[in-house]
Amino acid sequence: LASMGELAAAIAHEIRNPLGAICNSVGILDTHLKLTGQDKDLLEMIVGQSERLDRIIKDFLTFAHPREPYFSLHDIREVIKNTIFLLEQDNRFTDKIEIKETYESILPKVYIDTDLIHQVLWNLFVNSLDAMSDGGQIRIMARKATLFLRDAVEIVISDTGSGIPSHELDKIFEPFYTTKSEGTGLGLPMVQRIIDDHGGTVDIKSKEEKGTTFYIKLPVGNEKLAV
Repeated sequence: LASMGELAAAIAHEIRNPLGAICNSVGILDTHLKLTGQDKDLLEMIVGQSERLDRIIKDFLTFAHPREPYFSLHDIREVIKNTIFLLEQDNRFTDKIEIKETYESILPKVYIDTDLIHQVLWNLFVNSLDAMSDGGQIRIMARKATLFLRDAVEIVISDTGSGIPSHELDKIFEPFYTTKSEGTGLGLPMVQRIIDDHGGTVDIKSKEEKGTTFYIKLPVGNEKLAV
């Protein structure tokens, strides 16, 4: 299985090179040709599907060859706020979405890889946006907690979206499992892997038409760090 995974990753990498040429060429055509009507629609479809294929390959390569975390001491509030700021600039974010933040007054700093934790938060925030096409609220809370009898910080991310059917909850962390027509099924498996690499845990509760809540716990003293 491991060798098959390596082969699949190698093939995906080789596909990405000609795909890049296709995307660039189509972009040039889009700039120079003044297409209208159905011709314009067809070109836009090619651009959109090429970009989607590139995202799928990128997600697969990231999942197949994850990098080692680089841990350093950070205030989790700063990482959350920076990710929220970027989310608010995304074209999927509209004035129908409300974000509510709650932070415990005194939070210990945690050893994390900020880029990877940003990726975790981004994935969960975007999932919330996708589940609230008609608008809603995303609530973020950070508080002190315990994990395996040790000090930890817990991040709770809730939305008021469509929720996840109970029979699908056990599958959402499986690679390539997705209920989205444009999804890759790798976002949540990557979330779980990253949190595992931090020595933490991720749990979920969801109810259809009520919303979804993710609970992430990160240890304050990361035992995976070299002493």
